[in-house]
Amino acid sequence: MRGVEGAKAMISTVRAACSDLRMTIEHQVAEGDLVASHYIVRGTHDGGYLGIPATGRPVTVTGLCMTRFRDGRIVEEWEVSDAPTLLARMGALPEPARD
Repeated sequence: MRGVEGAKAMISTVRAACSDLRMTIEHQVAEGDLVASHYIVRGTHDGGYLGIPATGRPVTVTGLCMTRFRDGRIVEEWEVSDAPTLLARMGALPEPARD
């Protein structure tokens, strides 16, 4: 994803897959030009996503994001999220084993 239009397209795709999408910032720390955020996204998979038909299942994704700002604008961002668990809840991957 690059630029404002790329971000808008990605958000539209995710919102179409989970119409009740909500994000909670659990922790956020800023230092200099960097902001680190730990977030949780929750919703119901009630629309298609990347060719995966709607399942009606609740989905939760946790992630960490590091964002660099310059002149009040985002210039770089690095993100790590729990995509395998999300895809498993949508039925695209096997559910992870539980201990």
